[in-house]
Amino acid sequence: MRIDVWDLLFDDMNTDKMHRHGISVRRALDVLDGSPRVLANHARGGAPFLVVGPDAGGSFVTVAIDPTSEEGVWRPRTAYPSKPAEIERYRRLR
Repeated sequence: MRIDVWDLLFDDMNTDKMHRHGISVRRALDVLDGSPRVLANHARGGAPFLVVGPDAGGSFVTVAIDPTSEEGVWRPRTAYPSKPAEIERYRRLR
């Protein structure tokens, strides 16, 4: 399944969660500006998709996203430094 992710809709709740993982709004947006890959999220109860890619500094970031009512705009549930398995899935899709 292919989805388009053009923008992220931030609010206090998701930015607080991201900051607890050391990820700023800028770093999450850097992933979209680079070469992101969208992966299905296999975690039970998690967001349906993960956006994985390098930030401007080259560190991999994963953004867990939920749909909004606007096409191409997604709401991050959280973001965190990518896990090794997520980076491997990203590289296999390149």
